[in-house]
Amino acid sequence: MKKRRILTLLLALFLLMGCFCLSSCETDDDTSNVTWSFDAATGELTIGGKGAMEDYPSEDAAPWASHCEAIQTVTVKAGVTHLGDHAFYGCENLTDVSLPNSLTSTGAFVFFGCPKLTYTVYDNAKYLGNAKNPYLYLAEATELSISSCKIHRKAKHIGANAFYNCESLSSLQIPEGVISVGPRAFSFCLSLDKITLPQSLSTISEEAFFACASLTELKIPARVTSLGSYIFAACTSLAKITLPDGLTSLDMGAFQGCESLAEITLPDGLTDIGAIAFSRCTSLAEITLPKDLTSIGSDAFQDCKSLVEITIPNSVTSVDALAFMGCDNLASITILSKNAEIAGNISDMLFTIPDTATIYGYRGSTAEAYAEWYDRTFVALD
Repeated sequence: MKKRRILTLLLALFLLMGCFCLSSCETDDDTSNVTWSFDAATGELTIGGKGAMEDYPSEDAAPWASHCEAIQTVTVKAGVTHLGDHAFYGCENLTDVSLPNSLTSTGAFVFFGCPKLTYTVYDNAKYLGNAKNPYLYLAEATELSISSCKIHRKAKHIGANAFYNCESLSSLQIPEGVISVGPRAFSFCLSLDKITLPQSLSTISEEAFFACASLTELKIPARVTSLGSYIFAACTSLAKITLPDGLTSLDMGAFQGCESLAEITLPDGLTDIGAIAFSRCTSLAEITLPKDLTSIGSDAFQDCKSLVEITIPNSVTSVDALAFMGCDNLASITILSKNAEIAGNISDMLFTIPDTATIYGYRGSTAEAYAEWYDRTFVALD
């Protein structure tokens, strides 16, 4: 009987302690070197210990996930080097984060869905995110509140989706030392009208500036040799862009829908213009194709309704289907290559060269053959 009373007392004490911890402190996670505690009275989550926090596979996998709605502040202590995937995903009432200088990287979706959080870039970060990061630190969390940001001088990479959908971000200076801008890093930054790219930059990935509707001009650094697909697509205010001499290719849709782009100088070393690269550039009235160009992709200049004339250099070996489809005011197209493969029309409504254009070329050339087959006006250059 006495033993039973002792066991009952111990059990009651254990349950009481358990209730106390759940309501006031929530004890440490024993599975890693990173520890945590939650104070329900203040709404503060404290992350301590040393080393990297583990990456959590889903939004509700972090050990403090059950307190997500109650978390108002997060304090990460010195010694923690990495914040894991989904760590604070969906903490809708989180308003403030304190981060240590020991922190060097963050995982995927760390602060995704934290709409009340104030943007902070931690000073000691070597990366803004990391190679696998699809939503960088605070990306999407502060789309309404962040208007400007200074990236620390130690940053080397701006990760994928870094500032995705930060609608109020209007200006940004990327420091020397940054060598890459990841996919969709600034996509849908609708207010971004000024950005400075460093000379150290060598890689700009696909859709990096997609739908930056307020961006008016930009200079691409000399080390960049290719522009990823849809990199400036839907930048409807982009009127001036300076391309580097070492640029060799424009990928698919690079300038698609840049309605304000009236002229552009392409470097001599450019060899490939990808599909729909200048599609719907409705203000593009003048463009000189470089002497080393070899291919013009399908729909490359589709709906360039201000384009009046264009010369295709002798180096070009292929003009793909619908390349000048919808260029309703194209009056003259000069094809200097005798043997360029010119894609045939798909139908009377889907054509490679519009019937408004006079084709200038050499006798016996593929240009003359195209003109004869599709009843276009042809003028011989010889």
